[in-house]
Amino acid sequence: MKRLGLVGVGAWGQRYEKTIEGRGDCRIAAVARRSIRDESIAPGATVCDDWQALVQMAVRRDLDGVIVATTPENQLEIAVACATQGVPLIVEKPLGLSQADVERVRSSLIDGRARAPFLVDYVHLWSPAYRDLRRLVDEAGGPPAIVGIEMEGCNRGPLRSFSSLYDYGPHDVSMALELVGGDAAFRLIDAASTRSDSAGHCLYEVQLELGRVPVHMRVGNGATAKSRRVAVTVGKGRQLVYDDTRQHPFKLCDGDAPVPVAPTPPLDAVLAAFLEMIDIWKRGAWVPEGRALALSARVNEILDSIAAKVR
Repeated sequence: MKRLGLVGVGAWGQRYEKTIEGRGDCRIAAVARRSIRDESIAPGATVCDDWQALVQMAVRRDLDGVIVATTPENQLEIAVACATQGVPLIVEKPLGLSQADVERVRSSLIDGRARAPFLVDYVHLWSPAYRDLRRLVDEAGGPPAIVGIEMEGCNRGPLRSFSSLYDYGPHDVSMALELVGGDAAFRLIDAASTRSDSAGHCLYEVQLELGRVPVHMRVGNGATAKSRRVAVTVGKGRQLVYDDTRQHPFKLCDGDAPVPVAPTPPLDAVLAAFLEMIDIWKRGAWVPEGRALALSARVNEILDSIAAKVR
């Protein structure tokens, strides 16, 4: 039974808690939260007054790993501490709010005393429907067969202290990169932002190229309804669509035909992968790949370019 520490008990922290409750291979053994009066989160867990105390529990091996489910402004310092001190970590997307933030964490991981597993949770990459979308694209000929990608990830709210470009955009950019290739050349063609009110609700319309593939994205918190859709056109007009707002069996469609996919919740898949990484690391067989941070660096590089364009 793996003992995990949780930093951040907001909406995503509570999703982790609920998911872990349904598993039999891990539990939340410690939690860091601002208010120790709220005992509804992870009852029975050790309550830490701050994240530093929780990380030290992991350094002492009283915890097997740490989950950071805080907002990006608070992620960086915790991620650097874990990377430097050899603590296995899951951190919610995006990792920080710039490419420079990611590079700082990457340097800390390389210079740290023990290169422990490090996973950035771009949760849609773990969706069985999205993974089967990638499989269908590969079967159709892979990136060279992609004619274009249309993406929409938006909703009404939430309002945060940072741009919704870095809230919604990481999902779309990460999925596009995984489809086309993480090292694909990037060219920003156009980007515009539209505020729908004085409160800060905003939508971003972006046209770019990854490799030679045209990608159109519509992301942000200024929509009237929730949308999370990726449409990939391959070959002679064949369209493969991942739509996370739809129910099974319509989350993935090949044209008008639904494609059966596994019902595994994406966050369950994330946790299963993280626990396996910890097992490999504890056996001394972990080979740091750096893939999570390389992807995060590319994602934030593209988001930084879009943000600069619309200023």
